[in-house]
Amino acid sequence: MPVIDDRAFFEATAVGDSAAFERLYEKHIASVYRYALQMLRNVAEAEDVAQEVFILAWVKRTKIRIVDKSVLPWLLVTTRNLSLNRIKKAHRNARNTSLDTGEAVALRSTHDAEQLVMSQMLAAAIEDAVDELSTTDQTLYFLCISEGLSYQKAADALGVTHSVVRNRLARVRRALQTTLATQKEGLS
Repeated sequence: MPVIDDRAFFEATAVGDSAAFERLYEKHIASVYRYALQMLRNVAEAEDVAQEVFILAWVKRTKIRIVDKSVLPWLLVTTRNLSLNRIKKAHRNARNTSLDTGEAVALRSTHDAEQLVMSQMLAAAIEDAVDELSTTDQTLYFLCISEGLSYQKAADALGVTHSVVRNRLARVRRALQTTLATQKEGLS
């Protein structure tokens, strides 16, 4: 299956070709939406973020750099950042509400609170480790590890070969294991 290079469409988009932008939108909207939904766990929020990503892509179309023949890495990193901003805002609002009512902490048992803290620490450590990866590696992490796409489908989406995906993912896994092991030692 031939890989369609996003560069030609994106170059046309950069000079204002809305038809080329529409082709990029149709090609990548499903991946952007699934990633937002995975992070936010809310259909309406995921739809909003997906829309914001493509609006931002249009606004910044002259400044975006294509990586590995695909605009998908930029779209997914932008999706991640916008989703994290929404999550942080929701946590801030929830924390402010719980501080106002004083109910949330009082209702949890010590064990539940410890489990919650450990889960949050692990999620934060994974998030930090993924943030240290390159844009392409973050995209591969999302496509293959989070989404469960085959190496070939990820290769097709990024415009690279199956072996490039396999080799990069092996390095990604090693880097994440090293980073997480170091963080675990620091917590012990």
